[in-house]
Amino acid sequence: MNTTTTTHPVKCRYCGETYQCDEPNPGFMDRFCKTCEDSIESGEQEREQRTLEKEISKTIARLTPPRFRQTDIHHPAFNRRLWEQVKAWNPTDEIPWLGLIGETGLCKTRTGYSRLEEVVRTPKRLQYSHRKMESLVCETSIEAITSSSFADAVRNQYSKHAEEARDCKNLLDSAHSVKWLLFDDLGKFTNTPAILAALFSVIDHRHNFNRPMIWTANLDPTEFLASAPADIGAPLAGRLIECSTIITV
Repeated sequence: MNTTTTTHPVKCRYCGETYQCDEPNPGFMDRFCKTCEDSIESGEQEREQRTLEKEISKTIARLTPPRFRQTDIHHPAFNRRLWEQVKAWNPTDEIPWLGLIGETGLCKTRTGYSRLEEVVRTPKRLQYSHRKMESLVCETSIEAITSSSFADAVRNQYSKHAEEARDCKNLLDSAHSVKWLLFDDLGKFTNTPAILAALFSVIDHRHNFNRPMIWTANLDPTEFLASAPADIGAPLAGRLIECSTIITV
């Protein structure tokens, strides 16, 4: 059985020229001729790219301290071998974390930040219910904290100064909830009951939801948690070891 396509003369809303449209209900469409449709799509893609680049720059500026921005991987002091290992790592539901253990000055922190920047610079295209409803976005659910900022947040989350208390609670909430977390210098705090309880809460929550994390430390978890009570130190160390790809630098 032969079928024929019925076309309708339609006036382009953009240029005003009449063209033949083969859509069954052209009155319900955004009526653009092919030339204008391609031009509009190209312009939208350019605007989308500019918006994406601004969002990437904004996220990296918020995430990365000035000292670690624009790391030169070709610098003689940069640990290129470690970077190749860190760059190649990807989280899985089974092993969602990466641990970098070693002495100070071996680029653990620098490669950790660089890996998170790679995450930000790798955009994702989100597609909605209609095939044309999609957008290119970068990862913004991402945070970096240090042991000192974590300990300060635990101590000051109930500060009498409302702004300070709010900022500290927000940092602790971020450590739990963001998709990607860098926890730098893990273990460089005094193992007080409050800090250990807060740390266990973060680790346990991220463990339960398989949320990716990169952590750095000078010592193995069993060492920096050796002074913690066994009922919390052992589970913490166990989670970090069990759920991490560990690179000894």
